[in-house]
Amino acid sequence: FQAIDMYIRRPHGIILVEGPIDFAALVQWGLDAEYLLVCSLGTAHTRALEAIQTHAPAGPVFLACDMDAAGEAAAVKIAERLGSRARRLRWAGAKDCGELLAQGGVGEAVFRQALTAR
Repeated sequence: FQAIDMYIRRPHGIILVEGPIDFAALVQWGLDAEYLLVCSLGTAHTRALEAIQTHAPAGPVFLACDMDAAGEAAAVKIAERLGSRARRLRWAGAKDCGELLAQGGVGEAVFRQALTAR
């Protein structure tokens, strides 16, 4: 499965986002060179999670779900399925990565800070 090879070349883990604009933001910021990026196309995340659980080696999965009630509920469900691998990312000032992208360099810095915060 190609995801395993892709993951090995991106040792920092996996970032899961909900939508294609969020995915595009991460690519624009160059995070595809460091992380395996996964777009679930909604809050159900079923197929994306199955692929991660089945084909990706153990490692962190950063949940960049939207900063709203639906995104929070989705993050809780994903964390239940992934267990200790799941790391919920949080930031202020934008609902999602697409809105952070619209903020230019400031939005990118906010997202990168969320990735390194622990």
